Amino acid sequence: MNLRELRTKIQNMANLKATNLEHTNDIDALINGAYQHVFLSRPWSFAQRIAYLNILPDMDYQTEAVSAEVNDFKRSVGFTGPIRALTKIWEGHVIELNGRDYTILKVVSDSEIQLTEPYRGATDDIETWRFKMRTYGLPSDLVSIAAVSHRDHPSTGTLRRSIAPLPNGMDERLELEADRAATYADYYIPTAPRFIPPGEKLAEVETEEPTPCTLPANYYYEFAWAFKNGEFVGALSEPATVKVGSVEGAAQAPSISPYTHDDTLIESPAYNDDFDKQPNVWEGLSKVLYVNINYDHVNGARLGLPKWVMVTQYSGAISQYDHQPYLLEDEESIWTVRYKQQISAGNPTYVEVDGQYQTLRFYPRIDGYDAHYDYGTQAVIGATIYKPDIYFKQVEIRYVYKPAPLCVVTDSPSMPSDTHELIVIKALEDYYLKMGNASMSQLYRGNYEKEAAKAATKYIERAVYDNQRLMQFGATRWSRPFTITGGTI
Repeated sequence: MNLRELRTKIQNMANLKATNLEHTNDIDALINGAYQHVFLSRPWSFAQRIAYLNILPDMDYQTEAVSAEVNDFKRSVGFTGPIRALTKIWEGHVIELNGRDYTILKVVSDSEIQLTEPYRGATDDIETWRFKMRTYGLPSDLVSIAAVSHRDHPSTGTLRRSIAPLPNGMDERLELEADRAATYADYYIPTAPRFIPPGEKLAEVETEEPTPCTLPANYYYEFAWAFKNGEFVGALSEPATVKVGSVEGAAQAPSISPYTHDDTLIESPAYNDDFDKQPNVWEGLSKVLYVNINYDHVNGARLGLPKWVMVTQYSGAISQYDHQPYLLEDEESIWTVRYKQQISAGNPTYVEVDGQYQTLRFYPRIDGYDAHYDYGTQAVIGATIYKPDIYFKQVEIRYVYKPAPLCVVTDSPSMPSDTHELIVIKALEDYYLKMGNASMSQLYRGNYEKEAAKAATKYIERAVYDNQRLMQFGATRWSRPFTITGGTI
């Protein structure tokens, strides 16, 4: 059943009739609440996904052959040449300079970074520097980890090894070295989550010159935005509806800017290396734009619960970067949306995690790769393709995930079709409880438990001997023993 069919069945069984969009949204919210409950209430086999964490090995003078240009009591660090593998994914991670770790606030380019605090030491060009990826962000839809392992795929012929979990606090009690590195990891340890602040609001702004666009004139679009640092995205701002303008019948691209709730433009001051000893407000936080695709563009009204997808940086001509988000850097403040391709319904969907991302670190830290693909260029008709510098190694993670909400009427639950009835029964239980009809709610509660037990015989994995399945993130058991010799693992 899709959302429309779920909605219709619940209305028929409860003798409900949605008379306006608000009533329909209430029913959809009820359905999504029941869907989330059913999906996460048991260790269903269908509730798991496989993902691959891209491992980033250390980068230093030996691998890159460039020196770091450091200046005493300044936050900017330059390099004497480009480091092609230095991208924004390193924001929030560590660089070691002359034996001390500093946190990277912003990757300005492949030859310049900004730190969260000033470098202390002699002004010099140094060779004693090292980028270190201590922690890794987990998938945004992750609920709990089932397994982490080195596998012989996608790189064939590599070592196969299960990576066992160590519980919270064991890191400190065993005094595990943060800087111990090896080609493969033996354990993973939950670390403090990364938090990205939420967006606030946005508003349409007028530009000096109208900008033609391929969006239909007089159409409405609903946008929201979020902060971004490295690979992490914060919670969405309040949405705003924007109308595509028209000048002499030609559509004019809308321009929008991010603001705080007290109408302050969100734009970091230009960085001054002499005076900025502390990060400026919003420094290091880029902004990414989203559009609601569950929307009536002619009348400017929602069709149901919003479904947000990323606005891309398509610029009118085909490019290898068309799929990337339309980012504003911390010192920028105006989005101008010109092309229908930027707001395609097939763009990546926003995953709501309220800006908090679970992370882990490997012990030992993985400093190795299975393949190195050099930076280079490739000529094509009318353009040049840039091949990134990549140190390739991946770790497999199997996890229980949180399903995306059902927003568009054709959205269907990520569950076997014979379990969709559980969503209907659970939604009716919640509805009658909300209406104060405890007896009917209890009736559906009993029916739900009975049907869920039947489904469990088909779709629940049974635990393997001596192996805890569906381990919670930060659990207190591990699947294989470890020994301590001389105070180290």
